[in-house]
Amino acid sequence: MSRKFLATLLLSAALPLAAFGAGGFLGVKVKPVEEGDAAGVLEVQEATAGGPAAAAGLKKGDLLLDMDGKPILGAEAFTTRIRQTAAGEVLTLLIRREGKEETLAVTLGERPAELDKPAKAEALQSPILGKPLPDLALAHPLQGEAWDPKDLKGKVLVIDLFQYGCPGCWRVSLPAAQKMHEEYRDDTRLRVLAIATAFEKAQYPVMADEDKIKGALKQAGYTFPVMRDKDEESVKILRFAGTYGTPMTVVVDAEGVVRWHGFNASPESVKEIHDLVAKLLPPAQEKGKAGHE
Repeated sequence: MSRKFLATLLLSAALPLAAFGAGGFLGVKVKPVEEGDAAGVLEVQEATAGGPAAAAGLKKGDLLLDMDGKPILGAEAFTTRIRQTAAGEVLTLLIRREGKEETLAVTLGERPAELDKPAKAEALQSPILGKPLPDLALAHPLQGEAWDPKDLKGKVLVIDLFQYGCPGCWRVSLPAAQKMHEEYRDDTRLRVLAIATAFEKAQYPVMADEDKIKGALKQAGYTFPVMRDKDEESVKILRFAGTYGTPMTVVVDAEGVVRWHGFNASPESVKEIHDLVAKLLPPAQEKGKAGHE
């Protein structure tokens, strides 16, 4: 993946070019308010001591209403926006504190490298790790054939969830998926698949532009099957505490059980997935002996 191609993609998606790097750091934990007048708004659970959010005056219990004049559309979109903005950039947050609204200017800091290391899904309380892969109603292929459950049964699956305009997807997870697809191209024990989701399409409509997604996949030379998640349900079904949204990768064993589930945007996570897949593959049958006693 060349920087020139990624720059062209991000420009066409009207997203910040700052996303080439690790992105900015706010230093805050949030969760959606589930009931009452503020339902759907994000509430600050913690502002990291010494971090940019705390330095700007953000406190536990503050409600985040909008960022740079645009509504905050969920925790995933909020976190992705931070990661797509460079350290040193200033964001304007409209908050509500004790019933009163006020505006805070926050200067993003450098994102700590350890935050992009592959987190253990066990520690993050993944609701699907060690359990059968949930049903995903995906019947709209952008590339390759539609998924056939019968064809996938008994195979190790590596499923990459990505967005058009997501820099970590095009810089790390999708190239890794293509490399694995090519490595195991003739191995019937493994399938590499991808899901194009667009949970930020309300803020960035281009994320759901199928022609642009197809064009970007073709230009990048990716040849694995890609399904479009029309209802944006996959991220909701597969998410877990600590996930930034995309790029997300799920590894499923030959029994249909989820064995890895996490944010895949670093060399460490790519290696961890590759090593796990090698261990999960069932023994290869010797030619000429399959189906015989």
